Order: sequence, then C-alpha cells, then structure tokens
Amino acid sequence: MYSRGFHLIEMVIVVIILGVLVGIAMPSYLRSQERTYTREAVVGLRLLRAAQMVYQSEFGNFYPGAGGEGNVADINTNLRLNLSENNWDYNITASAANSFTAVAGRQAGAFDACVYTVSDAIADPTPNASCP
Repeated sequence: MYSRGFHLIEMVIVVIILGVLVGIAMPSYLRSQERTYTREAVVGLRLLRAAQMVYQSEFGNFYPGAGGEGNVADINTNLRLNLSENNWDYNITASAANSFTAVAGRQAGAFDACVYTVSDAIADPTPNASCP
C-alpha cells in the first residue's frame, strides 16, 4: 500500500530545514542592506558637496548663506538635486559665505545613530563611530 501525499513528519522536516536556511541567510541580507544604505548616504553627500561648489561659483557663497537648512525639499530645489529622504535626514549648515558642513543622519534601523559628514574642506564623507 502506497500513500499519495505527504506525511506530517515530512512537512515538519521541510519547514525546519527552511527555517534553518532563513536563519543562516538573514544576517547576510541585513549586512548587505546596511551597506546599501551607507552607499546611499555617501553618494548623496558627494552630490550635495558638488552642488554646493556649483552654487558657490554661481552666487559667491554656499547655500543657505548663513545658518542651517534641514528641509530636503528646499535643499533639492536650491541646489538642483533629487535627494531622497527615505533613509537619511540631510542638513546643511553654512558658517560663513565661504564654508559649509553637510550632514546625513540615519532615520531608523540598527544604526540610527550613524551620521556622515562632508564639508567644503573634506571631499569624502566621514562617518561617526556609530556607523558600520
């Protein structure tokens, strides 16, 4: 007598094997996702720095002139960018007409204290100690 279906024990074994495989793959997936988020901030800050240099050559000072700007829509409009604010909060502080600092801070996730900084003097974004 042959049975035409799966036994309960066979199904349980398949579910256990799938659970183990997911458990092995999940940390790798999360690391890969975090690297992607990091690249997003680095690329965004490099674009922001390049746009600041263009803005400074056109208007003689860095955006926002004096003070700070944290509204991504205003940053995108004035610097002609298209930064996304899905994973990072961008903020620009101009201390004088010839100096600026731009910061990308992580909004949420395992590394929500992660902050990258770029300025007129520092071309490559530098992370703080909380970044992976």
